[in-house]
Amino acid sequence: MNAFRQTCLSLWQARTAAERRALRGLAIVLALAALLQFSWSAYQARQTLRRQVPELARAAETMQQHRQAWLALEQSPTTPRAAPGHKEIERRLQALGALTVTWSGESQLQIDGEVAFAAWIDLLAELQREHGLVVSRLRALPAGPGHIGLHAELNGTATP
Repeated sequence: MNAFRQTCLSLWQARTAAERRALRGLAIVLALAALLQFSWSAYQARQTLRRQVPELARAAETMQQHRQAWLALEQSPTTPRAAPGHKEIERRLQALGALTVTWSGESQLQIDGEVAFAAWIDLLAELQREHGLVVSRLRALPAGPGHIGLHAELNGTATP
């Protein structure tokens, strides 16, 4: 460390008085520029935080409300679905067209036939939403414009 100091001191003393004044002035200008840069960066960070903190606080409040709603849903007892009769489900399926409906067990259903595709999708959604019947197997083939030939198996909570 002492050798480095000696080298710097010898370089400084090798300069003329005018060069030393110029270097001192340049060092002052550089120090002021660094101070201004630091101040400007701190000011920009402060402005960013002033804008972001309220947004983050609102987001945290919303998340807290969602958490409370979630906890309330977890604690509320679930009501079981009303189990529909086989006849009601068969009636709804027959309304789509000539379908063969076969029940196997309490809540397993096989469907064969040809139906309008859009009506089939709507009925599947209703059966799932209202009766808890979901598709476990499906084979659908085109059977004309807007129609499909199908073999489907549905499972759920239906009772006779």
